[in-house]
Amino acid sequence: MIKKNTILILLLITFLGFVIRLSSFVGNNFPLHDGGFFYVMIQDLLSNKFVLPGYSSYNHANIPFIYPPFGLYFVGITEYITGASRLELFRIIPLLITTLTIPAFYFLAVEIIKDKRASLAATFVYSLLPKGYMWLILGGGITRSFGAFFAIIALIFVIRFVKSGRWTAAILGSLFCGFAVLSHPEWAWFLFYSIGIFVILKLITKEKSIVIRSFLLFLGTIFIILPWLLTIINRHGRLIYLPLQDSGFSRWNGIIKLLLLEWSGEILFPVFTLFSIIGIINLTKKKEWFVVFWLPLVFLLQVRAAGQRAVIPLALLAGIGITTVFFYLNSHHSKIMSRRKIAIITLGIFTYSLIGNLITVTDIAKPLQSQSIESFQWIKQEAPADSKILVISGKDWIKDNYSEWMTALTGRHSVSLVQGYEWLPGFSDRISRYHHLQYEYSKGMVDLVTWVNQNNVEIDYLILPKGNRMEISNWDSEPALHWDDAMLFPGVDKVFENESVLILDLRNVIDR
Repeated sequence: MIKKNTILILLLITFLGFVIRLSSFVGNNFPLHDGGFFYVMIQDLLSNKFVLPGYSSYNHANIPFIYPPFGLYFVGITEYITGASRLELFRIIPLLITTLTIPAFYFLAVEIIKDKRASLAATFVYSLLPKGYMWLILGGGITRSFGAFFAIIALIFVIRFVKSGRWTAAILGSLFCGFAVLSHPEWAWFLFYSIGIFVILKLITKEKSIVIRSFLLFLGTIFIILPWLLTIINRHGRLIYLPLQDSGFSRWNGIIKLLLLEWSGEILFPVFTLFSIIGIINLTKKKEWFVVFWLPLVFLLQVRAAGQRAVIPLALLAGIGITTVFFYLNSHHSKIMSRRKIAIITLGIFTYSLIGNLITVTDIAKPLQSQSIESFQWIKQEAPADSKILVISGKDWIKDNYSEWMTALTGRHSVSLVQGYEWLPGFSDRISRYHHLQYEYSKGMVDLVTWVNQNNVEIDYLILPKGNRMEISNWDSEPALHWDDAMLFPGVDKVFENESVLILDLRNVIDR
C-alpha cells in the first residue's frame, strides 16, 4: 500500500515533469522536430484500410514497411475514430505518454531498489533529465514514447515474475514486452539485454528456476508479436536485420561517452552524474550489482542513442546517491541540516538542473517555422509531382526536419533525405552522401553542380533555408551557407522566396 504522502509527492513530480515537457509546445501548433516518416506511414495504413502495407510511399522510395507499427496504428485508429488532426495527434500523444512514463518509472524504481524515498528521488531525476524525454515528446515520439513506456512497465512485471514466479506478473510481463517490441526497435533491444543481465546475475546466485521463468516470458512475448513478425519476415526476409548491421552510428560513440563520464547529457555541471557515482559506490558496498552493471552495458550495447536508454539506470543510481548524501548529512550533521536547508538545497538543484535542461531541449525540441510550412504550399501547388528536390540545411541529418516534413506534406522526392532509409541497404552511404552534398555546396555552387553532374544525381529544385544566409554577423560561424552565390549562378531561376526559405529552379543547370 502506497502512503498518501508518497502519492502526493509522486503526483507533484509527475505534474512538474508534465509542465517541463509542455513548455516545449507553448507558442506553436506544429509537431516538434521530426515525425514526417511516420506521418506518411500512417497515411499508408489508412489508405490500405489498416492492413499492414508491404512498402511505404514515403519519399517514393519503396521503403519496406518493417517499422514496429503499434504507435502508427494507435494514431491512425485515433484519427479515424475521432477525426482529429494527425498533426495535432503528433503533438498530444507523445506529450501524454511521456508524462505517464514518469509514474511508471517510479514503480520500476521501487521494484529494483526497494527504498521508496530513493525511488522518489530517482523519479525526480528521471523527470528532469533531458535524455528522459527530449526525443520522446517530438513528432517521432508517437513511436518512441510508447517504446519507452512499455519497456519500463515490462521491466516491472518481468523482474517481479523472475523473483516471485507469479503468473499474473508473467502474463503482464509478456504482454508489455510484446507491446515494447511492437512499438520501437531500439527500446526492444534495450529491453532484451536489460532482462538478460538481470537474469544472468540471478543465475549466479544459483536460482535455477529463473531459466524456466525466463523461457516462459520469451514464449509469451513471441506469442504477442508472432503475427507481425511472420508477416514482415515473409515479405522482407533479411531486410529486417539491416538496422542492426548498419545503424549509421559508430559503436565507439557510446563507449567514449561512458569513459568520459558523459552519462546524463547535462549541459552544465553534471550534478546527477555525480550523484549516480555515489549511488554506484553505495550499491557496490552492498554487493547489489544489477544497476551497477546495467548502466555501462547500455553504453556498450546500444549503438544508437545510448543516452536515451542509459537515463533509466542513471536516474536509479542518482536517486540512491541523493538519498545516501542526505541521510549522511542528516545523521552526521543533523544540527546544521534542518528541513528548511534540505528544502533550499533541493530547490537549488532543481532550478540549476532545470536551466541546463531547457537549454539542452530547446536545441532539438522545436517545430518548423510558419514560413517553412508556407513553402510547402508552393512546392505542392507548383512543383511537378515527380520533382526531385535537394535541401541544403546546413545541419546534421538528424536535425534536418525540413527535408523530412517537406516530402511528407508535399509528396515530392527529397534527393538527400536520410530519415526512413534504415530499412534499405546502404544507410551509412546515404548519410555520407547527405553530408557530401552539404559540403560541396559549402564550397560554392560551381562545386555543387560539378559534383552532382559527375555523380548523375537528378535535381530539379534547390532549397536553401534563408535563416542560414551568410551575413557580416555570422560570416565566421556559417560562411558556407551563402545563397547569394546560388541565385547568381548561370541558368538558375528563383521561383520562391520568403523570410525563411529560398527555392531555386535548377532544371536548366543539372545535366540529364
